[in-house]
Amino acid sequence: MRKSISTFLLVLALMVTVFANEKEERIGRDEAIRTALSYLKMRESDLYVRPDFTEQDVFRLRIVNHLLANPLQSIDYADSLTLSLERKASLKEKLESMASQLDLSLDPPSELPEIEKQTNTGLSKELDIIIDQLKGKVLKAKSLLAEAFINLSDDEMEYLRTESPLLLKEDVRDKDKGIFKLEAERQEGSQKGEKVFDLIKGVRREKIIEAGITVLDGMEGIVKKLDGMKFQKVKKLNLDPKIASGDVWYYEKSPIGDIIVGGTGQTIYKGDFALIIDFGGNDQYLGNAGGNLDGKFPVAISIDLQGRDLYLADRDGAVGAGSLGVGVLVDQSGDDIYQVKNRSLGTGWIGVGFLIDEAGDDKYLGDTFVQGAGFVGAGFLGDYKGNDTYLAAVYSQGFGFVGGFGYIDERQGNDSYLAQSKYTDLFRFNLPRFLTMSQGFGLGYRPDYSGGIGIISEGSGNDTYVADVYGQGASYWYSIGSIVDRGDNDTYKTFDYGQGAGIHISIGTLLDCSGSDDYISKGVSQGEGHDLGVGYLLDKQGNDTYSAYGLSQGAASHHGIGILIDEGGNDGYLSKDKITTHGHGRFSYEYGSLGILLDLEGEDFYSAKGTDNSFWMGTTYGIGIDFPYLSKAPLWPPGEKAEVEKRAYTMDELFTMAKCGYPKFSKLAEYAREQIVANPNRSVPYLISILKERGARERHCVRGLLARIGSPAVEPLIKILKSDNWSEVSLAAQVLGSIGDKRAVEPLIELLSNSPSAVEDMYSRQWQILSAAATALGKIGSQQAVKPLIELLEEEKNQIVRKSIVFTLGQIREPRAIPILVKALSDPYYSVRYPAKDALVKFGGKAVPYLIGNLENENILSRYLTVQALGEIGDGRAVEPLLRLSKTEGWNDPKLRAFVADAVANFPHSREARRALIQLANDDDWFVEQRGRLGLKKTELEGI
Repeated sequence: MRKSISTFLLVLALMVTVFANEKEERIGRDEAIRTALSYLKMRESDLYVRPDFTEQDVFRLRIVNHLLANPLQSIDYADSLTLSLERKASLKEKLESMASQLDLSLDPPSELPEIEKQTNTGLSKELDIIIDQLKGKVLKAKSLLAEAFINLSDDEMEYLRTESPLLLKEDVRDKDKGIFKLEAERQEGSQKGEKVFDLIKGVRREKIIEAGITVLDGMEGIVKKLDGMKFQKVKKLNLDPKIASGDVWYYEKSPIGDIIVGGTGQTIYKGDFALIIDFGGNDQYLGNAGGNLDGKFPVAISIDLQGRDLYLADRDGAVGAGSLGVGVLVDQSGDDIYQVKNRSLGTGWIGVGFLIDEAGDDKYLGDTFVQGAGFVGAGFLGDYKGNDTYLAAVYSQGFGFVGGFGYIDERQGNDSYLAQSKYTDLFRFNLPRFLTMSQGFGLGYRPDYSGGIGIISEGSGNDTYVADVYGQGASYWYSIGSIVDRGDNDTYKTFDYGQGAGIHISIGTLLDCSGSDDYISKGVSQGEGHDLGVGYLLDKQGNDTYSAYGLSQGAASHHGIGILIDEGGNDGYLSKDKITTHGHGRFSYEYGSLGILLDLEGEDFYSAKGTDNSFWMGTTYGIGIDFPYLSKAPLWPPGEKAEVEKRAYTMDELFTMAKCGYPKFSKLAEYAREQIVANPNRSVPYLISILKERGARERHCVRGLLARIGSPAVEPLIKILKSDNWSEVSLAAQVLGSIGDKRAVEPLIELLSNSPSAVEDMYSRQWQILSAAATALGKIGSQQAVKPLIELLEEEKNQIVRKSIVFTLGQIREPRAIPILVKALSDPYYSVRYPAKDALVKFGGKAVPYLIGNLENENILSRYLTVQALGEIGDGRAVEPLLRLSKTEGWNDPKLRAFVADAVANFPHSREARRALIQLANDDDWFVEQRGRLGLKKTELEGI
């Protein structure tokens, strides 16, 4: 026992030493991870999941095995892959890159066949040449598809066509079926699934991709030529209205299927076509549009150049879909609506499906396996401009099934992704919860066949992601699922198994590069690895809020690895369960799981373990560190570091060295930082000149250096506060707060008063200035700032600004702020209510009369937090008012009784409190009973 105590004290002394070091700039991500591992007595090489827990199957991807063995690389893999795909100039190159991730070796493309009968539309010779070129592509692709399925008979092809869709078919009636019916259907589905996969093993998958490459090669040039065409007098055709009506210019029954050309007016397409070219108008597509209808056509192509179009399909595989073939849909502009059933909208089902929508506020509506999904092939949905809406039920929105790559590439706009509540998840919940498996999700066919790759890549914009069970950068069974969002202020909402969660030997990642984001879930989420899975959530910038019930936020279970890293901003980590979150590795089966939470910067708050600027180890393999400054903890093992060449350096050279985050060059970085700090007359003007730099590494380095320089930087920074550049002003305010010089108080208050509120435009950058100014005043600790902060809190509607003000008022601890903080307990946002409670606790006894007065607040959430605050303060004046709640109507609420039990347990010497706990320990509600019993044990330990 003495040895254990000595070891504990030694570790505790190490922690204190680490965080007592001289102030320095933010630690880099790689070194932060190594620091955390060093406390766990681990090396980076200790982090791996053996990929051979099951036998290698024919669909296992090399990259999956590699990332399981090297989980720390998983987030950077998603980052680099999405950047690479975005930069590919052509659709052909994108598909080739996707194929390389699927381990498919492709033959070089061969020449297109000659067209026996050349097209004569009577419209334009140039148009005739393009149609003949597309015919040649289709004929060549048809030949390659024949090679792909050469090993299958006609009957086997028909079986594949009719039975393979059942692999991912869900039934809304499942909730009404008995156990035996469900089991019989499961066994029947398993038998059919085995036969389907036995047939798929005979498919030459690389030939499917080559067919897609043949069709996509040069497609951009074709669309550009069509878009630039001009026509003189055009005679409209009168077709059978069952085929098409409206502005029809040309129609042909050809060897590849029906071909139709629509004009610049409205055209209604009702038939099924191998090729559609439409030059404009608000068109309606009621048949197929670039969807090959489960092999009715080997290839289907649709090109629409202008107009607000409606794609309305009542059959599967009808719009922008390749099912047992290739389908391509290009829509150049307009606010379009796509409403389909299954296997459509940029999906490849044993095929290749591409949908490209260049611009417009579009709506994508579908059910199962829609919106960028791939199974034994590739599905791509590229939407490059506009505020778009994606609505699906299950297995959609960047979904990769066995042997497949599903990808959504969104470049601009405020987009919404909703995986709606339709198919009940009976297997996991006796609740109205719904299976979604969407939004950057990879899935295998457990236990026999490994899964694919599913990714959503988002550019700029304030995006919303809503799913239920399984979704949002998550995965299941030897697969990869990822969301990479490079844009602004995003919201992620899911129930279970999401937001960077790897489940059952798979890799799930969520990378958010900028903005103040909200992550909301119940559990097994937010950087969680379950059952040998790897879950990794990395948020690079912004004031973020993480809210979960339990087993989340850098948590792991059943030998998994879970990592949550937040690199910047004032963040909040909220959880109901105080044990299984905030860096938790659940111990099971003779050894533990590794859970890591690392916050590298900012004024942060935690509702469970840990506090800002602290270190905690909740379990043997669970750790959380909130880094205030660069840690001096020893690396495990120490690596070789490059030595400094002693010579004269320019400021550009010094700054390049100073901002370097590679551990190998840490000596150079530290040398450069010392040189910059030691020469403020030379360095301050240089650093001020690059304050507006948008790169995260540069911004963080400038902020850290100016903070270390201190007083000489104050006056130049104050001048920056009058800049029109919001980023520059925000950063200057943050640095002034870190320096803590009283000269900055009045300019910062003036910034609060003169800056217009973000009320009018919730997406404006103004909130960042207000938030930074409020936070800076809190660091300086100026009583002078209390009045303007209170006034701003009463008016401000942006919750991020309110959160910052609440934090600041808690730091300054001016009693005038107590009433407004009590009022903030009723704030609509938890991220404001909870820090308001923490702030009031800091006031101690001064806040007690106000909190007592708030005990009967009609807002039940405010009442809960009031009870909790009184319990944490532990002032004896609160005992009687807390017990008096048993005489109110609110006592019927079991949650209130439970909170009271927790609160009065903090008064061990009050006999009235103990009597109340005895009563609560016999409560009819199980949860209240447990809280009462725990309270009694606590009072017994503390000596009543």
